[in-house]
Amino acid sequence: MKTTLFRKLFILFLTGSALFIFLFSFLTFQLTENQFDHYLSDRFVQSRETLVGQLEESYVEYGEWNTDALAGINWTGMQSQIMFTVVTPSGEEIVPEVGMMSDGRRMMHGNGSAMLETDGDILTETIDLYADDVPIGTAQLQYPGVPDYSDHEQQFISDLLGMLAIIAVISIIAAAVAAYLLSKRLSKPIIETSDLTEAIADGDYSRRLEHPEPIEELNKLQTNVNTLADQLAMQQTMRNQLVSDLAHEVRTPLTTLQGNIEAMMDGVWPMTTERLALIELEVNRLSQLIEKIDHIDDVQYQQNELKLETFDLTKRVGQIATIYEQRAMEKKIGLTVVGDPLRIEADISQISQVITNLITNAIKFTPEKGKITVDVKEADGFCHLLVSDTGKGISKENQQQIFNRFYQVEPSRNTKIEGQGLGLAVVKSIIDAHHGKIRVESDEGKGSVFAVILPIKQ
Repeated sequence: MKTTLFRKLFILFLTGSALFIFLFSFLTFQLTENQFDHYLSDRFVQSRETLVGQLEESYVEYGEWNTDALAGINWTGMQSQIMFTVVTPSGEEIVPEVGMMSDGRRMMHGNGSAMLETDGDILTETIDLYADDVPIGTAQLQYPGVPDYSDHEQQFISDLLGMLAIIAVISIIAAAVAAYLLSKRLSKPIIETSDLTEAIADGDYSRRLEHPEPIEELNKLQTNVNTLADQLAMQQTMRNQLVSDLAHEVRTPLTTLQGNIEAMMDGVWPMTTERLALIELEVNRLSQLIEKIDHIDDVQYQQNELKLETFDLTKRVGQIATIYEQRAMEKKIGLTVVGDPLRIEADISQISQVITNLITNAIKFTPEKGKITVDVKEADGFCHLLVSDTGKGISKENQQQIFNRFYQVEPSRNTKIEGQGLGLAVVKSIIDAHHGKIRVESDEGKGSVFAVILPIKQ
């Protein structure tokens, strides 16, 4: 049967406290009783010594054994449950008046043995008596082997037991209250953490544990759960933005393809085999892009994902520029490709994505009647792809951030420009996977130049 953490902690603390209180009370009573027994034993020894001293003083006072004096001493001894018989040096026994013990048993006399003997539960002890170092006889003492408690002593033991019982009850009640508060204190942050993890499991990443715990382990647990919620929230935001941007990455070339097809259908452009082949290439590239939706969480392109082949980069740039020529013409932007044929080894689909993103970005941010130039050349054994425009340019501060995922240059000023800031991050990922480099040079108000440097062979 399942139970709550609070209940288990409460039962555990209360049981432990009750056990401790019981053991403490039991040991306290045992220790007190032992000390009380030692006290009674010491008092009995003192009473016995006092009685012997009184006998010797009585003989010195009267010069003989006075029966009345012995009776008085006997009465005093009876208060300590001691009776005696005096034996003179001549062997005569002087027996004082016989009394009763406190429990009603009659005190018995021994036969004058010289050593301590037991007769049932009665002990007999013989002690020599002296007056000025002269033997005056012996005293045969008789007393219980285990001293009985007097009424006052029994009342004391009873009161002690009652007091310990009251203290134990009060302690258990206090322990129950303390166990409740402590269990509540320890279980509350764990219950709150459990509730938060349930909310996270249900897809709610907005809740957090606000109050830091002074207990190190609980504080670490809550901090880790908050960090997990932050990371999941960030990943969810990135995933949503990534889906939106991927939709845009697909929608933009589809719109361009639609424009090209409509232009050919309306007779604006002739329906040539070359243009149809370019449209087919772009459709194939879009198909590959859509297939990567299954791997949407991995936007970093790894080396083992590259499908290397050798192709003419200048020719491929010209093909993509032709596809986006209609879009550039709508803004009266001049789009020019320059460069000699240059064959490189790379993933043609991913490099096409780089060219497409750079050209479409240039078209986005270049005003009407602007100019875009794509230059392909070889230098120092590397391929250089330069995309320059006459757009608004990028500030020095933003140049350090534009390749970060989801970063946009002053998005509030570009509300009419589509995109979520993923394009250049994807470009950089592809270039990195090809062991290349990308950099930007820009002056605000004059335009930008994006330079891609790739090894000719991987």
